[in-house]
Amino acid sequence: MALAIWTTTPWTIPANAAVAVNGDLKYAVVSVESPAEGGKKLLVVATELVESLAATLGCALTVVGEMTGAQLEVRSPGR
Repeated sequence: MALAIWTTTPWTIPANAAVAVNGDLKYAVVSVESPAEGGKKLLVVATELVESLAATLGCALTVVGEMTGAQLEVRSPGR
């Protein structure tokens, strides 16, 4: 599974150690057909952006589940 991210500074991506989510937002797990990679892949994206991401990618995204950002949060030990 992968997380869709958006950034205005793509050159910083290799140095990033984490992805932030908003605990109050809803996120969708979507299935996307990936013929080049031999099948379907799962992607996590903000629920309100599913349709626009599908249009940008030029493919159908099928919602297979939803969760809040709080459910996605992983905290490091001791936090």
